[in-house]
Amino acid sequence: MTAIEPQKPEMKWDQTSFEKLKATWSPERIAADEKTLKKIFNLAAASPLMAEALAWAQQHDVKFFIDHQASANIGGYYAEGTGVLGVTESMLDNPASAVMVITHEIRHAWQDYQGFNAPDYVIVANNPDFTKHFIRYALVEADAKAYGDYAALQYQYKDAPNLLPSQDENAYFRKGFLSWFNSDRTKNFYGDWASKLYGQYYGVYKGTLPVGPLEFRSNVPPLGTGINIDNVKDVLRLGENFSGTKNYLAELDKLQPDLLPKKILNRSLADTFWGAANDNQKKLVTEIGEAYSRAQANRKNIRKQHALG
Repeated sequence: MTAIEPQKPEMKWDQTSFEKLKATWSPERIAADEKTLKKIFNLAAASPLMAEALAWAQQHDVKFFIDHQASANIGGYYAEGTGVLGVTESMLDNPASAVMVITHEIRHAWQDYQGFNAPDYVIVANNPDFTKHFIRYALVEADAKAYGDYAALQYQYKDAPNLLPSQDENAYFRKGFLSWFNSDRTKNFYGDWASKLYGQYYGVYKGTLPVGPLEFRSNVPPLGTGINIDNVKDVLRLGENFSGTKNYLAELDKLQPDLLPKKILNRSLADTFWGAANDNQKKLVTEIGEAYSRAQANRKNIRKQHALG
């Protein structure tokens, strides 16, 4: 009897723009980049979690490439809606960091495939409530951080995996997830980006967004509309592993049932992050809040006028 191969899931990525970009590359570049990627992928031999992430990526037709324009400190990035992941060649200088970045960005691809992501420019226009946007932003980044950090830890203990600080993978995921919300770096970096994005939308920030040069940018929407943060059950789905057999957030909810609804999903989260920045940043946050309130009032007036006919 002939073995039946498992049916490959239907791919939904739009990789048209990436294929057009790739068509401009020389055969020499493509060959050299493939060798570099192979060296990076070989690091998965020391990290079971990275190996699991790469297996998911291969099954779901995720494309990898070496970005020759991105600065070394970017490391890597995922282009929403495309299933395309870019990394810098400098990743090989720090193997543990490479393991972290690859796993982190594949997790973003997984989030996209599950419908958890929503692009900045679309969500700003369709969801002008900047606090909700930031909470969604925080959730997907915290989840990816948890995966990337644990993969890097596995690599660091590759010669003695039995000495890992925690043998409970889900426990470490929970710890990594929560640590994102207590990091000064995340409060400044991500708060800065999100507030300037909304500041531009409301016309109270005239500067540029803190974006470095990238060789490929997504010009298509993600596969979903983002996490419904008003529904805790929908948020908990974010904690599923690549195979859907475990869920570290479900366990977090059991251990600390009020943590998600009362703290992480609380509207004060955005103010907490943006308020950690400098005085100019705090001023911008205040201006965004005022602009949002005015916009809400205008919408109510327009609906009232329509109702009166």
